[in-house]
Amino acid sequence: MPPHSFDKRACLARAEQLLKDSNDSVLRYVCLELRFCLEAVAYDKLRTYAKRLPESVLKTWQPPQAIRALLEFEPLADRDFQIRICRENEEGLPTDEWVTLGTHRTLRLSWLRETYNKLGSYLHVPGSRNDMRTNSSSPLQPELQEIINHLKPVVDSSIDCSIDNVLYFTCSVYDVLSFANIEGVRRRKEAVCLNPNCQSEFCVGFNDAGDPKFLLKSSIFECFSCGRPIRIENRKLKIGLEFQCQECYSHHRITSRQWEYECLDQDKPSTS
Repeated sequence: MPPHSFDKRACLARAEQLLKDSNDSVLRYVCLELRFCLEAVAYDKLRTYAKRLPESVLKTWQPPQAIRALLEFEPLADRDFQIRICRENEEGLPTDEWVTLGTHRTLRLSWLRETYNKLGSYLHVPGSRNDMRTNSSSPLQPELQEIINHLKPVVDSSIDCSIDNVLYFTCSVYDVLSFANIEGVRRRKEAVCLNPNCQSEFCVGFNDAGDPKFLLKSSIFECFSCGRPIRIENRKLKIGLEFQCQECYSHHRITSRQWEYECLDQDKPSTS
C-alpha cells in the first residue's frame, strides 16, 4: 500500500516504527498515527452499515460519535464475536461439526473514546514545562506501546458482519429521519436522534399492536408574560439556563435544581 496510506494497518505500522526511535520529538507523531488508526478502524466498521447510516455519520462524525451511532441500532457493534457455520438437516437442525470462519475483534466504545481523547491531548502545546511528556524516561512511551498492543488484534481482524433489526423514526425536533435497534429500544424504552446537530432523547412506548411511539424527554414551563407553554428538553435543564417564549419573546432563566425560574425582562414578574 502507499507509504502515506490511511489504512489502519499502515497507520499502526508507522506508529510502531516511530516508537522504536528514541528521539523525544517523535512521540507526538506516534500519537498522531495512532489517532489515524483509531479513525480507520471506526470507519471500516461503519462501511459495513453504510446503506443504513445517515450521510452525516459517514462524513462528519468523529469515531466515538460514529460508534455511538452504531450502538443505537446494533448494541453489540463494539464487542468481539466468532462466526461459525454448520450444515442443517431438513428440520433446520445442525448435523455436522461447526466450522469456525474466524474471529472478529473490535474496540469497546469506552476505550475508544478515552484513548482517542487522550492521544489528542498530547498533540497540543503544553501549558507549562511540567506538562511536557515527550522524553524517553516519561510514562508516555510505555503508554503508547500499550495502545499499540491493544490495537494489533483489532487491526489484524478481517471478519465483520451486520446483524440488526433497524427501527426508523422521525425526530420531532429537527424533523429528520433517525434510527435505532428495535430490540435495544424495547429493552431500554428510549432512543436518541443521531443527527449530530440534534441528539435529542426520546422515551419509547409500544401499543398492543407492537407499534412504537416516540415522546421527547422534555418539561413544560409557563411563560410569565403570556402564559403560553415553553417546552425545554430535559437533557438541557440546568441552573442558569436561559430560554425564550416563542410567542411573546420574553426571556426566562432557571434558578434552582427544583427548576424554579424567573423572568429576565424588567417589566415582567420575577417569581415562580
